[in-house]
Amino acid sequence: FYALSKGDLSIATVMISTYPIYTLLFSYLINHEILAPLQIIFILFAIIGSIITCLDKEFKIKNLKKLALLVPIVTAIVIGISDTLTKKVINETSSFSFLIAIAIVQIPIAIIYLKIAKQKFSNIKKEIKEGIKEYKYSIIGSLLNILGTGCLLISFNYGMASIVSPLTAIYTPIVLIYSFV
Repeated sequence: FYALSKGDLSIATVMISTYPIYTLLFSYLINHEILAPLQIIFILFAIIGSIITCLDKEFKIKNLKKLALLVPIVTAIVIGISDTLTKKVINETSSFSFLIAIAIVQIPIAIIYLKIAKQKFSNIKKEIKEGIKEYKYSIIGSLLNILGTGCLLISFNYGMASIVSPLTAIYTPIVLIYSFV
């Protein structure tokens, strides 16, 4: 979410959606996944199309130093590593065990975020109670995010990360359309 807040939603989303490049690379290196040449070609077409979508007439390589582009690229790399390692763990356990582990880990992560933001839990609880109507879309979005993560983990249970991860990048055109509405 931090990466999305650092620039235009349409550009940040597309830059983050390049994570399949890194998933392909790390899946090959860590999980020893090998794709057929035709699969690689079509995945590269999808990735290149995503990158071209975010380029405008004023795009310059030197602009990559800007936080608005650097943070989404780093985010894409981290997602690629995460997807690869997630697949590795799911191969050794199960998608359901991993989902429970993620739920448990989210509690200390949320506490760390609160400390970084210098907020108290009691303030958050009070704000949510007072502004439930304002937070309804955040709550719905969070629930959908959890459902999406569950579906991703189940997909990793049945397919290679280097195939499943690029398929999840289809959210990009949807976000692009909504960002202009």
